[in-house]
Amino acid sequence: MTLIHNDFNPRNIAIKTNGDPCIYDWELATYGVPHRDIFELLAFTFTPNFESSDLVDVLKHHFALVQSLNNQDYSWSDYLYDFKLGGQAFLVSRVNFYLTGSILMNYPFIERVFTTSFKMLDTAKKIS
Repeated sequence: MTLIHNDFNPRNIAIKTNGDPCIYDWELATYGVPHRDIFELLAFTFTPNFESSDLVDVLKHHFALVQSLNNQDYSWSDYLYDFKLGGQAFLVSRVNFYLTGSILMNYPFIERVFTTSFKMLDTAKKIS
């Protein structure tokens, strides 16, 4: 558990002129699993027809970073469990918010993000 952005998508990321990323718009920050932010970023940047191997590659890279910065005993199965937990939290909180809001406003991205999120969860369940 750590501080998470809780709205981590391309709309809240900029690249400075020196090439460094800048993550802004932190008013929804909260305490949670970091996988929640990664799940959201991938849900917004992957398309619904993404290749399962692409998700696995990204997750293995992130797992290596998490493990190197934290606990070497943190297992791949624990990581996948946390990723699925983070994805479920994203679906219940943010995606549900966008779906409800889309009754009044047009969120052209929500169907793609919704479909991609469920495909990512299904893919994560099949990864060992």
